[in-house]
Amino acid sequence: MANETIGTITCPFCNDEAEVRKDKKNKLYYVGAAGMVKPNMPSGQDYMQKHTAFFNDKLPGNKTDKPNEEKQPKKGLFATIFTDEE
Repeated sequence: MANETIGTITCPFCNDEAEVRKDKKNKLYYVGAAGMVKPNMPSGQDYMQKHTAFFNDKLPGNKTDKPNEEKQPKKGLFATIFTDEE
């Protein structure tokens, strides 16, 4: 089953109107006459964000982004056993 269409973009290869979708990793891609085009590098994703006409209720946003929280490094078994923290 195809992912939901969230907007449209003009394909730079065929100059046709292509459907924009998101994959399971929240990356944008489009499907048009040239086939499926899936830019996976940050500059390609930026291009998609800038040139896509998103439907009103489907504005871009990454569900996995959390506001400026610092991630604590995970402690391994050795560090857990041999630390002085109580």
